[in-house]
Amino acid sequence: MPEEKWETKERNTVYANLLMELQENKVVTPSGTETTRNLIKMDSSLVVIAKDDSGNFYMTEDVRYATNKKSLEFINGGISEEEDPEDAAEMKVDEELGIQPQSVELIGEIYPFNSLIDSKAYILLAEGFAEQDTDELRKVDEESIEEVLADEVSDALTLSAWAKYRANL
Repeated sequence: MPEEKWETKERNTVYANLLMELQENKVVTPSGTETTRNLIKMDSSLVVIAKDDSGNFYMTEDVRYATNKKSLEFINGGISEEEDPEDAAEMKVDEELGIQPQSVELIGEIYPFNSLIDSKAYILLAEGFAEQDTDELRKVDEESIEEVLADEVSDALTLSAWAKYRANL
């Protein structure tokens, strides 16, 4: 059976800046219907599950502009097309924790909102470092992480990253 695909007949950039591009496109759906669809194109991102040798996980806590609410998340950030995800994750862990993990492994890729946004998120696991004392990040022990994720985390990338991590155990 042939793969069903969308066909883009015309692309129209409505707005663009350094972070994103908003398009309004004339398309043909996989079923053959002609219609207009909006698409947001963004650079990729990465989510790093940083786990020390004692089994602690390190999370950031920031007030996010879009929701104006505090968000507890795994270490994350943007990544350009030219960057290697593992190298970018090492730099991000060094930036947040001031250490170099012994290993960084790509454990998955997701498209967090694939009906509207064209942007990939790389999920990585960083391990092989001693327990860190940090005022900047929240340290969550292995016994509490599931409860913290269930009760305190609403960030889709963090929850998706945890699902990928658990699926790879």
